[in-house]
Amino acid sequence: MPLSFAFHAEEPIVTINGDHATPDEWERLLATIAQDPRCDGRRCAFLRDRRKAHAPLDFATIVGLMDVIDRHCSGIRVCRVAMLTQEAGDVFAELADALAQSRGIPVRAFNSYGDAIAWLREGLRTEG
Repeated sequence: MPLSFAFHAEEPIVTINGDHATPDEWERLLATIAQDPRCDGRRCAFLRDRRKAHAPLDFATIVGLMDVIDRHCSGIRVCRVAMLTQEAGDVFAELADALAQSRGIPVRAFNSYGDAIAWLREGLRTEG
């Protein structure tokens, strides 16, 4: 399933669905989001919903994705990225979380939709 995105109706949260893809596909997706007028001049938070994704991940892909997210964070004015997984203990989500924290990229892994949204909303309220 290719990557797709949708803006939440009432707040600047963008949900990204689909299987993990190559860093090039993420580049294209984030460039498209950056051009969207709903992102123009405002901070956005991303919810990366992986609950229905099936494509396997590897360390090289995760590193490439963190590089892409890091490059696009300021251009899109992303304040936070929450990765939502189907279950606790998703090794690759936890690895991405740890890598992001070590590089100062605001990415966290969650297995609860409510917790992920609460963390994103907190970032929208407090980070500027």
